[in-house]
Amino acid sequence: MKKSHSINFYGINCTLTSENEQFASIFNQKFSGFKEGATYAFDTQSLEILFQHSRAEYPTPTKVSSHTWRGDGILKIRHNYLSSSCDVYFFYNTSHQLTKILLCYSESIIFKLLNAAIGSKLRRQLFQILLKLYIEQSILWQLCSQHDMRCLHAAAIEEKGAVQILAGMNGVGKSTKALQLTQVNKSRLYADNYLLVNKTHAYFSPDSVRLDSKSIKLLQLNAEGDFGFGKKTVAIPSEVFSKILRAPIKHISRITLAEHESKKKSSKQSVVQKILIDQLIHQEEILVAPVSQIGEKFDITTTLYPDCEYFDWEIERTS
Repeated sequence: MKKSHSINFYGINCTLTSENEQFASIFNQKFSGFKEGATYAFDTQSLEILFQHSRAEYPTPTKVSSHTWRGDGILKIRHNYLSSSCDVYFFYNTSHQLTKILLCYSESIIFKLLNAAIGSKLRRQLFQILLKLYIEQSILWQLCSQHDMRCLHAAAIEEKGAVQILAGMNGVGKSTKALQLTQVNKSRLYADNYLLVNKTHAYFSPDSVRLDSKSIKLLQLNAEGDFGFGKKTVAIPSEVFSKILRAPIKHISRITLAEHESKKKSSKQSVVQKILIDQLIHQEEILVAPVSQIGEKFDITTTLYPDCEYFDWEIERTS
């Protein structure tokens, strides 16, 4: 049975119609904060998202690589995961603006048996990957390409109307550090996963907060549900979040782990190069997301990053 679910992603009205209840549930959990008026609105357009188990009935585009096909206004990418596969179709207009994303998903008997053996965690992990690579990153890529912005994989806080950004590799403690700062001063949480920025400003992201069990215990928070990848969604009071949708950037720090805490001012070029490498390693670099094949390639350089102060911040490793 198909059900529709809607979110408002920076002004883009996204409607998911899904044949799979688990995929729809993860979609709703992931984007629960993205409602009309909750973010800065860059565009006023609509995007249709379809998730189905049957193959698409469209003329086959021209094959350009082992997993990619191109046609007039259409890009098809095949995502293989163990013995399952998902054909993702991106439909776009002459301005390279997305109009529809179609995911055609199928599982083998082997995948179903493996998934059942570990309590459906395998399918949940795959659905998380599909949401990240082909829906979330695709919309963010479009916003960056059309509005001359960058997207950082980062946590951020807002204090006295200015934003402090904490970037770094997955699992380094960006979210934990940001939430610690909200507990010890008057700062507010501004982002927890992806953060849109231009040369001067950052744009509030109401993404759901996900932490591992150790961080949840350290911060004395309550887990709401299993997010996957060793993390749980966390109940965060609404007053912890910033109410400013667009704010100037004070500084950007690249977070790493060390035996003792140390924060040193560094050059923009040095910090940005490290952040770029971090994001490329973990498939978090939006400018090279799978959907980027429909448009012109970006010049990934430091010139696209904000003009502000930059720091190398080593935070203490917790046992």
